Amino acid sequence: PLLLSIVQDPAYKGYISVHQDQRQQIKCLAYADDICVFVKDREDFSRLQIHLQAYGAVSNARFNQHKTEAFALDGRVSPTWQSILQEHRISQYYHASSPSAFRYLGFYICYTVAQRQSVESMLLEKIKTQIQVFSSRSLSFRGRASVANTLILSKLWFTLRILNPPKRFFVKVRSLIYSFVWQKKYPLVAFNQLCLPYTSGGVGLLEPSRQHMLFQVKWRVSLFDRRADRLTVAALEHHLSFLSPISGVTLLALFEPTFRSHHTSIRLFHL
Repeated sequence: PLLLSIVQDPAYKGYISVHQDQRQQIKCLAYADDICVFVKDREDFSRLQIHLQAYGAVSNARFNQHKTEAFALDGRVSPTWQSILQEHRISQYYHASSPSAFRYLGFYICYTVAQRQSVESMLLEKIKTQIQVFSSRSLSFRGRASVANTLILSKLWFTLRILNPPKRFFVKVRSLIYSFVWQKKYPLVAFNQLCLPYTSGGVGLLEPSRQHMLFQVKWRVSLFDRRADRLTVAALEHHLSFLSPISGVTLLALFEPTFRSHHTSIRLFHL
């Protein structure tokens, strides 16, 4: 009822996007009991308070304003919004000047490099903590690889669908996972050898940087959706055409160089 009242309110503007000469209003998003509401100005905020109060009066529910978090879509800090939020006891307001990144449904949205680096440090600490927990277990190499893939690196997989860390971050992750799996045994084995399947002499360890690319491929491919802005698509295709080894197959440029070099003779088809 609350979401429906917001959507059906003609005076509520929300976020207005222009897509192929069509105006589309996005007023709210919902996942389970988590609600994200887009507010354009003070009038929208006042309309939102009316809907919240009306829903609370009917359902006897109470909203915790002090637990509400706000974030700027463009990342710019607004003194006007700071004043509005403070009036309603909303202290968490994320923008480009915030010391930490905004987190929504487990995904970190970083406005700046400093915020991204903060998230990277936090993720590395989580991995180190998990390694300390499982290092005392008596596990085989395959067992440690399985634990690394499913229990330790699982802290990373979900976040990597949105987060785009630099190469040095994955170097640190590889070092931590290698130390956990191989346990300083001799002779030393290359990390890539551990990533091979069991039948090829490896232990099936997942390579973090490759997993990151796989997670983000679907978002990259969606840029070429037929419903997307044709001018943007044309510009992207022109740029990627310089990276693709096969003329007319621009999507191949989205894959890592080793994959591109091994597939120059095949024909790919757009789905």
